[in-house]
Amino acid sequence: MGRILQIGAIAGAIPSFAASSIQMMRMAEAFAALGHEVTLVAPSGRPGRAADPFAFYGVRARFAIERVWAGGGGRAGTLAFAWAARRMAMRGAWDVIFCRHPMATVLLARAGVPHVFEAHHYRVAGRVDRWLMEALRTPYVRRVVVLASALVEPFAAAGVPAAKILVAPDGAAPVEAAHHAPRAGAGSFLVAYAGSLSALKGTDTLLAAARMLPEVRFTLAGGPVPGDQRMAGSNVCFV
Repeated sequence: MGRILQIGAIAGAIPSFAASSIQMMRMAEAFAALGHEVTLVAPSGRPGRAADPFAFYGVRARFAIERVWAGGGGRAGTLAFAWAARRMAMRGAWDVIFCRHPMATVLLARAGVPHVFEAHHYRVAGRVDRWLMEALRTPYVRRVVVLASALVEPFAAAGVPAAKILVAPDGAAPVEAAHHAPRAGAGSFLVAYAGSLSALKGTDTLLAAARMLPEVRFTLAGGPVPGDQRMAGSNVCFV
């Protein structure tokens, strides 16, 4: 089996309730379960939040975790994290480098380091986005993994060779039943959502629906958890 360096997303601090951190840990778990030696590079979470990140996420397969300071995700922190990931990539004998960090992919491509980039969206709104598109067109990005077929066309139109775009829908293991047990009075019908809980994702609408449907259970997995949970209702469970 091979040695895999997995470079995480800037929003996926470990440990944290960020949806991207769950995805990163579960992906590393899947690689490790196949017998690979995995090192996950991720932003460091809050000190003391979890002594054991594997227990925090319910991950069974073990792998190495390198937590790097990222300054809360600001411009300086993003660049610091990308350079730290580049240093690890260049000093190790990796069989595969799998990257979710756009600026890290820019630095890796400019250094001539072959790797795979995972894209969760298509956007060209600033310098880093333009640099990323340039990097994806180079032979050093061997594959571009996208999460939906709808992303193939915009990347191909931007000049990324269609032959190296791979569609691999995203997902996560089901939350164990003990984590989403219904609260008192909740019915047997379950509505589940996993991902960011920000207003941009429609969380307010989901919670409004929960208040209108007290007989339905709502389980929301992800983060950050909205500050005022009193408005959620007794039929809503955050995990």
